[in-house]
Amino acid sequence: MLSRSLRVASVFALACWLAADARAADVQLKGLHLCCANCVSILESALGEVTGVSKVTVDRGAASAEFKTTGADVTAKALAAVGKAGLYAAVVVDGKPSAFPQEAVKAGATAERIVFEQVHLCCRACTNGVVRALEKDDALGIIECNQKDHTVVIAAKGGSTLDLAKIQAALNKAGYHAKLKSEPAAEPKK
Repeated sequence: MLSRSLRVASVFALACWLAADARAADVQLKGLHLCCANCVSILESALGEVTGVSKVTVDRGAASAEFKTTGADVTAKALAAVGKAGLYAAVVVDGKPSAFPQEAVKAGATAERIVFEQVHLCCRACTNGVVRALEKDDALGIIECNQKDHTVVIAAKGGSTLDLAKIQAALNKAGYHAKLKSEPAAEPKK
């Protein structure tokens, strides 16, 4: 009886192990902003805090990273951690392109002033990268990067408006996560 129970338990354990292995994923991140060793360290730390992520390798020169996860839920948590660290990348999961989780701004949305938060700004080279990513937009008047708050404030030239989706896409292309910060509502006049 005990022998039969051990065999059933062994088969169950093997089935669970095979099922977990079948859900495992190989994840590649391409186009990350990795200008310095601190950028690499922040990425490795973000991924290291997610249970179920293993075999993390980062190639600063190629602006890429690879890692393994134990399942789709862990992959989603790992990508969210990368975004929270202020980084953005093209994602490939098991050889197939996948979406990076980010709140996209509405197409056609414009403003005279916008604030993006959760932008990776660990050093002066990071802030310079943001400026380089955005300076081609003729509507931009002022770009202010706050390393302490990880925010980027962008103001339009007088009389212009900013295309929010276009600016977010430019930051993403340069490897930066960019979450649009909600502006506080104006207080009603009395």
